[in-house]
Amino acid sequence: MPRRLTARAWRLRLAIDLQDTHRGSAAVITVRKKRGTSTSFVRLDRRGDATRTVPFSSRNVRAVEVTLVNTSVRYRACWGYNTPYACGGGIPRDDDLLQSVDPKAVR
Repeated sequence: MPRRLTARAWRLRLAIDLQDTHRGSAAVITVRKKRGTSTSFVRLDRRGDATRTVPFSSRNVRAVEVTLVNTSVRYRACWGYNTPYACGGGIPRDDDLLQSVDPKAVR
């Protein structure tokens, strides 16, 4: 992290743009501090969007990690074995969907 982010007031604003929540979109933010780590699940709106702000001062934070997940179990066809979590074969309906995070350092 650049030295100019040493003021305690720095924060990181994350604009998260995933797919509709019925498609299985999810996001997790992990803040790795110099003393400890905090992890939080992001509550998305129906469209799969959210904005979160986390600490970002280089005095206290080593890294911020955002994990984007497609947990969809929707299939066009299912052959083979079938479980409550996924289809053992078939054509996934929600693969290759766009997901993005737009980070901005703010005060």
